[in-house]
Amino acid sequence: LVGTAVFTDIKGFTSIAEGMSAPDTAAMLNAYFSDATRHVFDAGGTLIKYIGDAVFAIWGAPIRRDDHATQACIAALALARAQEAVGPDAGPVASLVTRIGVHTGPMLVGNLGSAQRFDYTAIGDAVNLASRIEGLNKAFGTLALASGESIAATDGRFITRSLGRARVVGRTEPVELHELIATRDETGRSDAA
Repeated sequence: LVGTAVFTDIKGFTSIAEGMSAPDTAAMLNAYFSDATRHVFDAGGTLIKYIGDAVFAIWGAPIRRDDHATQACIAALALARAQEAVGPDAGPVASLVTRIGVHTGPMLVGNLGSAQRFDYTAIGDAVNLASRIEGLNKAFGTLALASGESIAATDGRFITRSLGRARVVGRTEPVELHELIATRDETGRSDAA
């Protein structure tokens, strides 16, 4: 199956949580995850799991769709902009900034695990690369990064800023990176940034 994987991370979450009680941290994460999951579902994605403060979602399974990369990038933009839409009364959630990685490629999707317990999940190099791409946001000072494979599968629907090619941990071949800026519908522009 070729699909698109998205990983998120909260910028500086360890420092933010350090000064909070466990119940307050849990309440903040519950509110954050509710909002993040809404963006995933609004774009037709499948939530795979929460990993610490991260969200892992895929597009293209269990229901196959041709526009999986486009919908994943739409969700990535929404997640990156979520802080802008939060009102001043949102409490600690208003200070959370999400960083996102998007990659499209072959993956194995299904029920995987042990004889004692299994989960519906996705595995493979494409999934690992989405996670690694998310981590590159810190180095580039960006919020939403997508691979060249993802952008190529969106039929020019997005305004992006090309960041060239970068090596990620565990891979010998560098990956082409693009910062997601906006959809062309939002700007009315026809030229690539």
